[in-house]
Amino acid sequence: MGRGQRGASWLGLRYSRQAMSISLSNGVNYHAGEYLLIEDGRILGFERASHLYSDLEVVDFSSDFCVPGLVDTAFLAPVGVNEDGTRPAGYGTGVWHAKQLSQKWLDSGVTSAASMGGIDRLDLDLGKSIAEGRLIGPRIYPALSPLVPAGMSNFGALYGVREVSGVDEARRAVRELIKQGAERIVLYADVPLEFHADPHETSRHRLVFSVDELVEMVTQARQAGCYLHAQAISAAAIDNAFRLASVRLAVHSA
Repeated sequence: MGRGQRGASWLGLRYSRQAMSISLSNGVNYHAGEYLLIEDGRILGFERASHLYSDLEVVDFSSDFCVPGLVDTAFLAPVGVNEDGTRPAGYGTGVWHAKQLSQKWLDSGVTSAASMGGIDRLDLDLGKSIAEGRLIGPRIYPALSPLVPAGMSNFGALYGVREVSGVDEARRAVRELIKQGAERIVLYADVPLEFHADPHETSRHRLVFSVDELVEMVTQARQAGCYLHAQAISAAAIDNAFRLASVRLAVHSA
């Protein structure tokens, strides 16, 4: 995996093909002959036996069954909604609110949270602080800046969005986010020119990514082995993203 140091306290949980097989329509077996790596109680990922360090502690569960116990959620780190429906008014209160939410989620059984982005790389810093033990919370998968069509720089100051115009900028944006530490790419396939109380009105007035821009972002993320999630509301954005550009993961789409 290339994650961790030799001699660290790693736990390799070996599963046989039968115990870890997931039967789909074509009978595909996932992670056959691989080990689940755990360090300090955190799941790092799977690795083949030939790539394991010789000093790992290995526990054999090949005769047992594994039932997933993970709860995954998505969040916008600095703009979480309070129980009374209000949102943080500024960056400082947004940081404090994100810290409070992280601990509450973990106490409620949420063990991983996929970020929808945030201003000033808040989700990346929050995830690092949790991973290094300075804060308590679930594992955070940072997205850094959500990508939006050009012309939407006023799309919520705390969202930390990045405008994209054209295929070249789409390619550059995805590559730079991944280089900066994004573990997932989040894009808004369409965004409202302005917000309306009536959601039907909001859905009619939207800027939309072109198919070429979407295809390039999907291609770059896929080549880098990075997840890409899209939010799409209007019919044009849904068609562009999920049918024409082959986006596979949807968030908050109508």
